[in-house]
Amino acid sequence: MGDVLADLRRSLAAIEAGRGAGLAAAPRPRLDAHGFRDAWERSRSETSDGGEGSFSFGMASIDARVGPMPVGALHEIRAASQNDGPAAGGFTIALMLRAMAGTGTRRAAIVRQSMTAAEFGEMHGAGLLALGADPGELLLARTRDGLGSLQAGLEALRSPGIGAVAIEIWGDPRALDLDATRRLAVAARRSGAAAFLLRVGAPDGAPSAAHARWRVRAGVSTPLAAGAPGHPVFEIELLRHRAGLPQQTWRVEWSRDARTFRDPSIPVPVAAVSPHRSLGAGGAEPGRHALRRAG
Repeated sequence: MGDVLADLRRSLAAIEAGRGAGLAAAPRPRLDAHGFRDAWERSRSETSDGGEGSFSFGMASIDARVGPMPVGALHEIRAASQNDGPAAGGFTIALMLRAMAGTGTRRAAIVRQSMTAAEFGEMHGAGLLALGADPGELLLARTRDGLGSLQAGLEALRSPGIGAVAIEIWGDPRALDLDATRRLAVAARRSGAAAFLLRVGAPDGAPSAAHARWRVRAGVSTPLAAGAPGHPVFEIELLRHRAGLPQQTWRVEWSRDARTFRDPSIPVPVAAVSPHRSLGAGGAEPGRHALRRAG
């Protein structure tokens, strides 16, 4: 296993340095409503979810409607706004932990663009621990652009011993089209690893081969004793599902100790915040402790 991970690290380092290959940016065709529907149906038939593993939210109100989610598949998470990027990142890490819980695999990979690190800060070990993730089990890669992130994500998905891969994409790069999401979905199916495509600042409506598409906003959490930051709360919306489920919205809280989602605690009023303290909505932004401001 050590040799496999060493090879993956070398591959990711080459991609970070701009020497990787695997995806080529191609002109993106314009799709009208009929073209979008045809592309979506074609994607469904070509990238059917594989593998026997599945995971859930661990929250009955969601699981009863969404059902089990396949591990060997692509799942898309979108930040509702650029300011919700850290919340979407924390939600993605939580889903990664859920997906790997039943696989016996603890190692995961996170691919980030330089732009997201500059905007939201670097991954921080103490913050990852606060979400329930072990920093020692994470392979982190930084790329210059969307194409590099997709290349690195594919390399990670194809590597044995990786249970989940998160690929963070900023904006709407030309390289991220329907074919690119198909490749990610196929790689996830073949490897049995869970793939998460995290998009920040992306336009609505782009076709995708993802099993499901979620939109995430930062929620209001309840402070703990002595005003300590509360458990992360997310407002999540199911935008699209391979089974044709309708759009639905939930408010969920992440429990680090149980590694599961649950109904949020009842928010309570909090004291005024110092002007020198920057907080998200409600005084505790989900995923905030997993990031450290760059620069």
